[in-house]
Amino acid sequence: MSLSKPEEQLAYELSCPICLQLFSDPLVLPCGHNYCRSCIGKSVVIKDQTPPRCPECREEYQGFESLQRNFKLCSIIEGYRATAPQLDWQPDTVGGEVFCDHCIDERLAAVKTCLQCEVSLCSRHLQRHNEKEAFRAHAVVEPLKELGMKACATHRRPFEYFCSNDMTLMCSTCFIEGHHYDHDILTFSAAEQEMRAALESRCKVVSFRLKITESVLQKTAEEQGASEAIGDKLVNKAVAIMDSMATLVDRYRERLHVLLEEERSLHRQSWQYGINALEEQQQQLVEVQSKR
Repeated sequence: MSLSKPEEQLAYELSCPICLQLFSDPLVLPCGHNYCRSCIGKSVVIKDQTPPRCPECREEYQGFESLQRNFKLCSIIEGYRATAPQLDWQPDTVGGEVFCDHCIDERLAAVKTCLQCEVSLCSRHLQRHNEKEAFRAHAVVEPLKELGMKACATHRRPFEYFCSNDMTLMCSTCFIEGHHYDHDILTFSAAEQEMRAALESRCKVVSFRLKITESVLQKTAEEQGASEAIGDKLVNKAVAIMDSMATLVDRYRERLHVLLEEERSLHRQSWQYGINALEEQQQQLVEVQSKR
């Protein structure tokens, strides 16, 4: 159901300048400006000013405890919620698209999501959001569908701090209540810088070790190549020596064979000569004996 321009203007007037949502337990400052109790309390904690100032007009006031609840505004908001409950919608999506939480007549696509305010904003409402000095330090990211993943499950507040001791995220209420007392608590920006510095240092160490490893690998590869070359040379030389020795052995065998054959031939001739002489002598003796 779309709303008329008067209803849209009324919703605008009943919205907290910090969170841009309908006032929740509004407190009135001496200057006349109203804020949600949690929003102005959070502003006091973050700014840490003495005395604190109004986020809009910068007028000083005595402190958070001195602020009074605006009962009349509470009644107006309760009546308005009863007649226009559709205004208090949650971020929704159609076909995966995230819509602005503050558009009333026509819901425009969101261009950013504020993690502190837990709202998604179109370009027009984002411009108004960024015009507020109290919002300029908010973490604004690409449109998110599931804001609950970025909020504290206990206090339903967006994460704003990081505990280095426990390596956990914290909301402002966790910080105020002292759940991580005496721990090293950092804002997201400080934690990012610290982690980035640690990551850069780690990357330098890894890069240095990588260079050493690559140098050792290259040297090992070169030594292996030299060793392979020496091994190939030794193998070739050994094969050549063995081939040469085999050739010499073959030649020696052939020469020895020839010498042995010649020696045997001489012995045969000598024995044959002796046999012939004995046979001739035998013949002569036989002839002498027959003449008697």
